Formats: sequence, structure tokens, C-alpha cells
Amino acid sequence: MHSLTTRTLTTLLLTAPILAQGENPPAQPTAALGYVQSTNQGKPTDTPASLVEQALYAEEHERDFARATELFQRALDAARQANDATQLDRATKGFNRVLARQRGAPIDAPQDDPILCSIARCLRYMGATLTARNGEAVPGELDIRLYGSAAVPWLEKAATQQFDLCGQRISGSVERCVRVLAGMGLPEADAALERLAKSTDPLTRRAVVGFCDPGAQRSLLLAGLQDATASVRETALITLAESKDRALAKVIEPEARRGQWVALRWLASFDAMKVLAIAVDTKLGEDVRKPALKALYEGAPLKPTPETVDALLGLAGSTSTPQLATDALEMLAGLTRETWRPLPEDLRKKIETTLIASPDAYPQPAASLALLSVGGGQAIAASAKQLLAALEKLREQSPEQAELASRVQHALAQLEGDAFPFVVRAYSELPLADDRGSLRNGMLNVYRDAVRRLASQASSLEFARSAQGLEGEKFAFYATLAARSLRERFGQGPRPGVKLEKEWLPLLSRMGASADEELRAAAAIGLGALLDASVLPDLITASNDPSGRVQSAAANAVGYVIGADRANARRVLEDAMATAVRQTGKHSTEIAGMLGRLESKDALELAERYWKESQDPWVRDALYRVVCNVDGPAALDFLLRKLPEMQASSGYARKLAVERFGSELYEPALDAMEQLLRDPDDSVRAAARGAFAAFKAQREALAEFAAWKATASEARTTIDELLMLTESPNVDVVVGAVKALGALKASAAYPKLVRLLERKEPEIKTAVQAALDKLGE
Repeated sequence: MHSLTTRTLTTLLLTAPILAQGENPPAQPTAALGYVQSTNQGKPTDTPASLVEQALYAEEHERDFARATELFQRALDAARQANDATQLDRATKGFNRVLARQRGAPIDAPQDDPILCSIARCLRYMGATLTARNGEAVPGELDIRLYGSAAVPWLEKAATQQFDLCGQRISGSVERCVRVLAGMGLPEADAALERLAKSTDPLTRRAVVGFCDPGAQRSLLLAGLQDATASVRETALITLAESKDRALAKVIEPEARRGQWVALRWLASFDAMKVLAIAVDTKLGEDVRKPALKALYEGAPLKPTPETVDALLGLAGSTSTPQLATDALEMLAGLTRETWRPLPEDLRKKIETTLIASPDAYPQPAASLALLSVGGGQAIAASAKQLLAALEKLREQSPEQAELASRVQHALAQLEGDAFPFVVRAYSELPLADDRGSLRNGMLNVYRDAVRRLASQASSLEFARSAQGLEGEKFAFYATLAARSLRERFGQGPRPGVKLEKEWLPLLSRMGASADEELRAAAAIGLGALLDASVLPDLITASNDPSGRVQSAAANAVGYVIGADRANARRVLEDAMATAVRQTGKHSTEIAGMLGRLESKDALELAERYWKESQDPWVRDALYRVVCNVDGPAALDFLLRKLPEMQASSGYARKLAVERFGSELYEPALDAMEQLLRDPDDSVRAAARGAFAAFKAQREALAEFAAWKATASEARTTIDELLMLTESPNVDVVVGAVKALGALKASAAYPKLVRLLERKEPEIKTAVQAALDKLGE
């Protein structure tokens, strides 16, 4: 550390009469310092203190140094007359400071002063190191700031020229020196910037406005907006735009109306509608209106209001500026697709109606992309055909064509599940693929992919209703999506409380008539998921399908439907049977087999009825099997009564009946057992043997039980008699009875034997103890 000698202090006073803190040693103003006796006489009410305050305001806020000099001079006169030492000191310092700010501080100083040499080293380091405008400051820049106002005159000089200082060659570096001055926050530094801002060199002026603070040094920036050099004006505007002060709008808006991009971006972030007004102003050139639109899209978004939509649609319909019209439509598409979600219905209708009503009045394909982004049904359908027309007008395999296809695909990818029915409608109206080229086919594939993607998000009702109008291969594609959805939702049967809507019936009917086995099976699954007995006739038809997979799906579906709608199932099946008899002259085996799904009472009643009405062995076979699965004695009675009428071909049905006779030990069937043991069907004979064995085992068990019951009854009689003998007065009789009870291990006699221990006869006590021991074995 260097000590501050008298010589050093003298140097500092000469080189920087205003210290960093704005203080000078008290001194009287002299002619050498530029003191001129004021000839202006102050107002009677102007005190030295008020004059100083007015001077400070003129200096710091108005930046009017001439007026500040005059006011400080008047304050000196007033303080001297009032003998006010305090205000005299303030006025003297202010007067000297303003003079320094106007002309700069003197820089003649001894070249061996240590402080000055340190400043020289910092300047030298700054000159040798490159720094970016907004990058981190190098150590030289940081260090030189520590010297405060003492460094200001050297920074100001180094900004514009080369010179020698303390044996160092200081190279001119306007940007770095200005950057340091702008960041010092000292009145002396600000004064230096003001002088540099008046330089004849435009690079110096541009550096000043480039590094000034838009708040503290705004006056320099506002002056820079009036500079004769365009680069200086632009830099001043860029710096001012870093401020978020809305008060700058009155300064920046005129620049925006001249097309300045920075001004447009700044204004858009605060008042987008003003920028929109610039974009639609026909008095302005396209070079202003086009960047205004871009600033709106990239800056703060516009609000979704009727005024905004009207302005963009009006601009889009302008035939005099086709590029602006395209830009407006693309901006509208971007806003509706990305920002205005969900789009208010009134605005969606306005855009849709306007663009569809006069498609030729708006540039294509931008209008179609805007329609697609709106998301309404007519809009998407119309956009598909318009986009196809736009594609076909482009050169085959051209970059424009590829770009448009990509944008269409991107727009479709942004749509969500609520757009599903509209995309399907657009897909249905597109022409089929052909061999004319890839344009038409590619468009069809793009929309088909969108249908496939949105199908997983669509509601069940939308899926059912959107099939209308689809034909041929388009319907086949759509039906595969429907089949997948049905299998995923109902492949394992309907879930509790979940069923398919009736709106699916038309689609299911078309799928059921398809030549594709997968679609027919999915249709049967869907019919079952309706849980409505009215679809049973369709399921009966499906149960006759040549595909086993479809038959299985239909059989399961019948069970789901009847189980969920038993109240109507009997009526529907009766109507279906009557229809079958009326149309074919015979009963339906399939319907007969479905009776087992009904309630037991209904199943038995209809089985009896159709048995009497039909002589068809296969119908009777189906009815007999149904009753085999009906619980209760009435079903067993039916099976036994109808057994003689069963045909030899119905061996499996007879086998089921015999097995049930045996499992339930239905004794009325014993009389038929001999016939069954002689049945021509081996499986029936085996079942009869099993049933006979069950009856035999039951009969033997009953006989054994009866014998055991009789023996037990005799034993209980004997024990009761022996217990009575224990009360005999004859000791020998009692002893004999006790021994007999012990031999029988009659546990029921235990209380009686315990009481006999109270008898005095030793023979009885001995016999009782022995009997109790045997009971405990």
C-alpha cells in the first residue's frame, strides 16, 4: 500500500477536483476556476439554501448545466451576503462540479504518481483484453472503478485517443471505456458521457447510447434517438427497449410506426392492440405492417376477441397485399391452434363462416390451414378438400408441396379428441386413392392417420355417430378401429354399470354383415354390450355364423343380454320363435337352446310348450339339455317324463339326465334304470351304472342306519333299567348293576355313579370306583 503524500494529494486535487463522494476541500471561488460575479439579482424570497436546491435540480434532473451554473453563482452571492458558511460551502462545491462536468477535469499530473500509475495499468489491461458488450467485465474494468472520479478524465481521454501515461502506451478503446463510465454511477462519469455523446465520431456516440442505463441515463438515450446517424438511433432504441417503463411508449410508438423491429416487439409486449392497429393501417407500407404482424405473433399474444378476429380476417382478405394476407391467416391459425384454446364458440363460428363463405377471397393454402386449426366440423371438412386442391396446383414433388404436406400433418397432430367426428367427416369426403400420383394418396393417408390417433380419445357416442357416410374401403378402415375399441372395452364382458349406447346399432349391423370374420365377431361383442333384449334376434343370426369365433362371441353375448334384461328376454325369444315358425315352418334349435338363460319357471314353461309343438328331434334335444340345467323337482319330473320320447341320437342329452338322477338320488327314476342300463349309447349306460351305484350305496346306508338306530335304542333301554336297579336296598343288586354299567361304559350313568359313592357299604364303593375307571378309559 502506498501512503498518500502531500504530493499525491496535490495530484489528486489537480486531476480530480471532485472526489467520488462529490466533496472538495472548502475553497473560495476564484477567477481561475471560472468564477464570475453574478449580475442577476435574486428574488427577495430566494434564500441561499433554496438557490442551492434549485441548482441541484437543474443539474441532476434537467441536465441544464448552464442554468445550474447560474443558480450556483447566485447561491454564492446570497450565502456571502448572509454570511452562511454552510450554504457557501455547498454552492462552491456545486459550482466547481458543474464547471468540471461541462469542460472536463484537467489531466495534467506528475507521471510518477502511484495512483495515476495504477490507473494507467488498468487502462493498459483494458486495452489488451477483448470483452463482449454484455459479458463479464475484465479485472481492469473492475479495478479502475475503485478510483472513482480520479479515473474519469483518463477514461474519457482513452475513449477517443491514444496517449502515454506513466510509461504505458494507452490505446483508444471507446466501447470499454464508455462501458466503465456508464457503470460508475458518478456525476463526473455522467458528465463525461454527455461530452462523449456530442462527439463528431458516430462510433463514440453509438458506444454511449449502447451502454447507458435506460433509467439513470435516459436523457442521453432520448437524445440518441434524434442522432443523424441511423446506427446510433437504432442502438439508442435497443437500449431504451430494455426498460419496462410504460412511460416510454410515447417515445417508442413513433419508432414502431416507422417499422423499427425492436420498437414493435417492445410495444407488443405492453399493448398488442396498438401493434395490430399498425399492421392493419393501409397508410403504412408493407415493410412496416409485416414486421408488426411478426412482432404480435412472437411477442405477447393477442386476446381472443371479436375485434382481434375481425382485424385479422380483414387483413387476410386484402387482395392488394397477398403476402400480408397470408401472414395474417397463418397468424390466425397459430393463435387458434396454440394460444386460444379452447376457442370461444362465437369466434370459431365467425372464422369458420367467413373463410368457408368465400374461399376464393383468401389466399390458399393458408385459409385451409386456418380452417383446420379452428377445429369445427365444417371447417375441417372444407379444409381437407381445399388443401387437396392447393396441393394439386403445386409442382409434383416440389419443396412447396412437401412443406404444405408437413404443415397439414402438423396441424392435424395438434387436434384433440373433440375434433374426431370432424376429421372423420373430412376423411369421408376426400377422394379415394388412385394411380394418378402421390398427392391425393398422401392427403388421404394423413387424414386416415389422424382418424386413427383421435379414435382412442373420442367418446363412444362420437364413434358411433361418425360412421355415417363412410362407404367401401373407408368404412372397412373405420370398422377395424371400432372393432378394436369394442374388444378392448367389452371383450371380457360388460362391466357393472357400463353398457354400449343404442346409437351403435347401425354401425354394429353393418359390421355384422361384413365379410370379415373379425368385424362380425366384434359386432356380436357390441350387441351383447348393449344389454338390450331387442338385439337377441340379431345374436341368434350370429350364432349360426360359419365362423366358430363369431358363434362363441354370439353365445356369450346372449348370456350377457338375457342376464341383464330378463324381464324382456322371454317375450323377445317367444317373438323370435314365432317368427322362425312363420318364416320356415319349424322351430329354431338356436332359440330353443337359449331358453336356458331365462328364469327357471320361464324356461320350463317354454320347454313344455315347444316340446308339444315341435316333433323335430334336434329342437327336443336342445330343450332337453336346457331343462337338464334347470334346478328343482319340476325339472327332474320333466326329464323323467320326456326320457322315453328322446331319440337315440340324443345320447348326450340322456346322459346329462341320468347323471342328474343319480346326483340328486331321484328315486322315481329307479323304474327307468333298467332301460337306461340297456341304452344303446355307451355314455348313457356308464352314467346309468354310476347312478345305480349311487342309489345302491344310498339304500345300504339307509339300512345300516336303521340297524344302528335300533341297536342304540335297545342299549338306551338297558341302561335305563340298570340305573333303576342302583336304587335297590339290596347291596348285591346294586353292585351287579354298577358292574354292568361299567362294562357298557354308559357315560350317561356318570352322575348316578358319583352319588353312589355316598353309600356306606364298602362293596358298593369298590364297584363304583371300578365302574368310573372304565368310563374314563
